Amino acid sequence: MPLSFQYTTRPRSKIVCSDDSFRLNGPHMAWWQCGFKKNYSDDTQPTVLMAFRKIDRGTLADKVVYHELSVAALGQVRLGSIWQDRECTSQAVFEARTFDVDFTNGWRFTSFKEASKQGLTAPFPQEIYPLEYKSADMNWLLEFDLPTGGKLIIPCIEFFARCYGSSGELRRILAAYTWEGHAETVKAKCFAPLDTEEIPGVWQVRLQPRLRNRDAVFLAHVKYDPYTELAAKRIHSQIQVAFEKNSSRPIFAQIAPWFKGSTKLIVEGIAFGNSFLALRVNGMEDPSGDDVERSRVGGKAKNPAPESAKTRAPGFRPRMQTPRPIINLAGNRIADRDAGTVEFEDDDFVTINPRPIKDVQAEQAKTKSGGSRHGPETTTSSLGEARGAGKGVGQASIHAPEFPSNGWLRDMWDAMIALQKRKVIDAVDWYTYQHGFSASMPIMLITVPEFKKNDEVETRVKSFPFLDREKTLRRGILVARIQLSDGPVYIVEIARSPIGSASSGEGEQSFQGIVFRLSDEKDLNSWLRELIDLIRRSAGVLSRIGGIEGKCPGVAMTFPHNAGPKQLAKGVTRCEYIVAAAIHDIGSEINLDVA
Repeated sequence: MPLSFQYTTRPRSKIVCSDDSFRLNGPHMAWWQCGFKKNYSDDTQPTVLMAFRKIDRGTLADKVVYHELSVAALGQVRLGSIWQDRECTSQAVFEARTFDVDFTNGWRFTSFKEASKQGLTAPFPQEIYPLEYKSADMNWLLEFDLPTGGKLIIPCIEFFARCYGSSGELRRILAAYTWEGHAETVKAKCFAPLDTEEIPGVWQVRLQPRLRNRDAVFLAHVKYDPYTELAAKRIHSQIQVAFEKNSSRPIFAQIAPWFKGSTKLIVEGIAFGNSFLALRVNGMEDPSGDDVERSRVGGKAKNPAPESAKTRAPGFRPRMQTPRPIINLAGNRIADRDAGTVEFEDDDFVTINPRPIKDVQAEQAKTKSGGSRHGPETTTSSLGEARGAGKGVGQASIHAPEFPSNGWLRDMWDAMIALQKRKVIDAVDWYTYQHGFSASMPIMLITVPEFKKNDEVETRVKSFPFLDREKTLRRGILVARIQLSDGPVYIVEIARSPIGSASSGEGEQSFQGIVFRLSDEKDLNSWLRELIDLIRRSAGVLSRIGGIEGKCPGVAMTFPHNAGPKQLAKGVTRCEYIVAAAIHDIGSEINLDVA
């Protein structure tokens, strides 16, 4: 029987391609995460059982098929993603929302089976999203109280996959390793001994090599906040106890918010009444707290090692992204020790009010660099620990590109919203390949793609896709569509890096904005891909490559952010004037005096 579930699709911004360990005959939609499983092929990467529904001429089947996926690959196989054979190129469109929630007292665990057992209301009506086991479904969900009186429901595994640090490697470690009693523990895999003395009132972490820089905030809380440490410890303890009892059944783990306090969550899902089922988590506000200092194994020291120091063995150079990198999603291949690392990106993640992090360096290096060398050619990449050699399997490194949510770019967006509220313009919304057009908050950006390793570009240009020297935060592009009486006009703003230290107040990088109008709206995606490539190859200064005039399938031009009179009309902000001037330049007019 076909399932009564209406949906539309959009292209996925990051195409995922698996090896033969994961193959679906005909199109299928990833539908539900169904617990952790013991991995008998590689115990360093537990798996998650994922349910898929087959798609037949746009209709979903009522029966599901199950596949096991490495826990580190959860960000690659999102709920609603659509798979054909070994590849995912599209996903279902869900409503995007942002919610204020309380991680202290405003949440609880629930499940359909628990609610049925206790005689409580089911977490959500299955008419909106049917599950295979209906009221007997045992997957734990987080239920948050909303100010409206409704509830926000998030599957625990989705929360874990998106909110526990930045990297798939960190989540693999938390699920796979014990905390004490063995040589290989969570602490040993995450934390290296500090190069400097502990400082009272400062949270200091030294990251192991395979972790991402943005993992530092979560790990600082693990190290210094007992509440976070307990939440993190409970993940492996629940999985291990269940493995010892009966390793053949899925393990349904309760995974809690890892800090206390009020925060914001950016999600996509399905509304029901004044409540919301969140199937995808796309952002979260960082917790406040003590200053965080970050260093890492292999990081640069202020002074080189003395001549008498030992020379490290040469490392293997990472193989950065290729157009279609192949990944072992099922977790049944073991990486070679002498193979390089391939970078894979999960869907973008917005960090609201990102926690400031200070990078620190050791005074002097203890060993001399042994350089680097290329590893052997590989046909796929594994997410687990590397062992042995000669299998043709590289190491995969997965993380979600993170964006800060404030700055000059946000000021321009706020100006467009203000013009809409004053009815100066008809409407404004933002656009990404992944989300389409939306007016929900916070705004989402299009990721500036990284360059390939063999691209011959200047160092300055090659680093442009990142907002910081440590390559922690990805640079994004705001694409805003302004609806006017004579048709849509698009304004493009480039995310800017801060100048100076985070607290110096020296400002941001300066880039011109871009305004364009299309002859045919169907050309939007192809033009944006060309435009963003021009932006990155010019490091944001389009005049270096001859500008964009004549390249747009319509009309396009750049505009400055310092134009206009010194004294603006009463009630008009500088950014509102800049928006109006850009619209004028493209051949339309708006009246800023309209009340």
